[in-house]
Amino acid sequence: MGNGADDKWTITKDMVTDCNNIDIKDIEKALENNEFKIYYQPLVDSQGTIIGVEALSRWFSPKYGNIPPNVFMPLLEQSNYIYQFQNMIFELACIQIQHLNKATNSNIKLSVNISPIQFKNDNFKNDIKNIINNNNINTNCIAIEITESYPINEIEDIIIKLDEIRKMDIKIYLDDFGTGYNTIKYLSDFKFDIVKIDKSFIDKINENPDFISSLIKMIHSVGSKVVSEGIEKKEQAELLKNMSCDIMQGYFFYKPLNFNQLLLIMTNNI
Repeated sequence: MGNGADDKWTITKDMVTDCNNIDIKDIEKALENNEFKIYYQPLVDSQGTIIGVEALSRWFSPKYGNIPPNVFMPLLEQSNYIYQFQNMIFELACIQIQHLNKATNSNIKLSVNISPIQFKNDNFKNDIKNIINNNNINTNCIAIEITESYPINEIEDIIIKLDEIRKMDIKIYLDDFGTGYNTIKYLSDFKFDIVKIDKSFIDKINENPDFISSLIKMIHSVGSKVVSEGIEKKEQAELLKNMSCDIMQGYFFYKPLNFNQLLLIMTNNI
């Protein structure tokens, strides 16, 4: 959930060495001490207005320093703590963005990455439903993000689960589009509200703009909106606007923000 491929983590040699020493007891302690935090990276429309945020999980460890998601997520997934962790992140993010929307009279959409392990869990739907009901969350502002990491032979099961989520009025996003082996199959079989084009394609937009334009047209042809991830330069943003990209995300617009920073920006924009 929120592994933040667009967020630049500087990993030193010392940090990598320390990370190799992390074990399950460190994960347990981090959960007990609330060392995991949520940052939000805004999504903007063609005018640069914030219309949504993606929740990114971060671990700030007193012992090891800033632990990158590609280190701690596998550790969580190898243990049963992934369920506790993802439910905790989902619940807090929903509560915070609902508070933000009420405080600023906004309608910001929140998207939360769901790990394949969590998504496949039999309790996933009920966990989401309980969090929504217990906190009186407006699901019209909530979306979950999944990736193309599921085998083709599981597509029927995925469709059933996605339909169950949609019945709660929760939107479905496809993250990192183009990085998996089943890209076209996913696009044709599932009705995603939004498809997010991976940063690796946006990085090369100047080399082959026609390819990116074709991707956007293909996604639009199945009725989905397009988010382009990892935009770092003005020229990238301008090209994507001219290609009718619906939504953009990246350092050119906003770096990931903690909740107070996001609230301040939204308050100032009223």
